[in-house]
Amino acid sequence: LHTADGGTTWVDVTPPEPIQVMPYATQAAIGYFTDGNTGWVAYAQAPGAAAQPTAVVWRTTDAGRTWTACAPLDLSGLEETFAPRFLGFADDGTGWLLVDVGAGMSHEYVALYTTGDSGETWERVLDPYGDAPIQVCWKTGITFADAQTGWLTRDCRGVAEGAFVDVTGDGGRTWESVQLLPPEDQPEAFTYPNACGTHSPYLSSPLSGLLGVSCQTYEPGEVRPGLSLVYRTRDGGTIWTADPAPGGELGLMAGRLTWAFGREIQMTADDGRTWSLVKTVNWDGQFDFVDPVNGWAVAREGEEIALVRTEDGGASWQLLPPVTTSEG
Repeated sequence: LHTADGGTTWVDVTPPEPIQVMPYATQAAIGYFTDGNTGWVAYAQAPGAAAQPTAVVWRTTDAGRTWTACAPLDLSGLEETFAPRFLGFADDGTGWLLVDVGAGMSHEYVALYTTGDSGETWERVLDPYGDAPIQVCWKTGITFADAQTGWLTRDCRGVAEGAFVDVTGDGGRTWESVQLLPPEDQPEAFTYPNACGTHSPYLSSPLSGLLGVSCQTYEPGEVRPGLSLVYRTRDGGTIWTADPAPGGELGLMAGRLTWAFGREIQMTADDGRTWSLVKTVNWDGQFDFVDPVNGWAVAREGEEIALVRTEDGGASWQLLPPVTTSEG
């Protein structure tokens, strides 16, 4: 769906993806949009079906009026699932698509596709086979600074101790797992009963970036929120600094840390040195801000789902009733 009036009305601009009957779930899709006209969409597939599907990434440059399919993705050897999890692009036309292809024994098995031509063709550079460390645990984010340098974050949800970020220098073909050290004044912060994961990776260059670490503390009969931090590096991950942060996903604006999104919405004006509470909400959200005051969220509470908008930086939210219209 595409809107040109801030979310008041919407036009259906769905790519001409063939409808599939999925064996265990609906046919989900993910998208990535660089501006009001340019975007990419990838759909889940059913590799185990009798008729092997054709998976493509769709691209539009006219706000969804027309879509072009890329060359078919390589699905050979993928027999269980094909569920796109993360899709993104850098400014130079480099793109990446991380796909969930199976799970079991504390593993989320993934395949990684990359493109260097803005999504016209894709190469499968990582298979779910072997003992690569990134196949272990649930994936929470992936980003690239350029065609070679990328980060991937994971959350083991208590199965393994520690907090890790996986780093590639060859376009995603191989990965090195980097263990983050806890704050000096809390040397046991990343060990049981604390379970910690990394998330919200961001690279401003091949050497500089940040990510979040969020922990849960497991006590008899309960699980409660634990320590949350922002880790930064300026030398490619050799040296890291850690600062306290609110829980939730990190949000950046113009390359600066600006938000922490959870049921507590928090904002920082000094790149994360200090934080202020903007609003406490009773729903979980998928947030997007275009400036410090104008933002939207897909709000979820149980079975309920809604689109909401703020024009005061998140201090108040208004419901946007779903209205679709024919274009023109």
